[in-house]
Amino acid sequence: MDFDPSFHDEFIDLFRAGSIGGHHFPVCRIEIEEEISDNMDLKKARDLYTEQGKRLADALFGSLPGGTIDALFCEIMDRKRSLLRIPLN
Repeated sequence: MDFDPSFHDEFIDLFRAGSIGGHHFPVCRIEIEEEISDNMDLKKARDLYTEQGKRLADALFGSLPGGTIDALFCEIMDRKRSLLRIPLN
C-alpha cells in the first residue's frame, strides 16, 4: 500500500472479544502519535520495533475477537509479502 497524503487523523472503533466464562476482555486504547526518530542505530531500532510489535500484539490478542485477529493477519500478509523474503536477523 502506497502512502496516501490525503490520509488524516482517524479514530477506529472495533468490537472487542465477547466474554468467556464470566471473563470479560479488556477495553483497549491504542494511540499512535509520536513520530519515530530517524537517527537511531540499527540495534536500537531493532529493539524498539521488536518491543513495540510485542506490545501491540499483546494488546490486540488480549482484546480482539479471534476472527478479527485472523483477518488482520491475512491483511498484513497480503500487504507485506516481501516480509517473507527478507531475513529479519
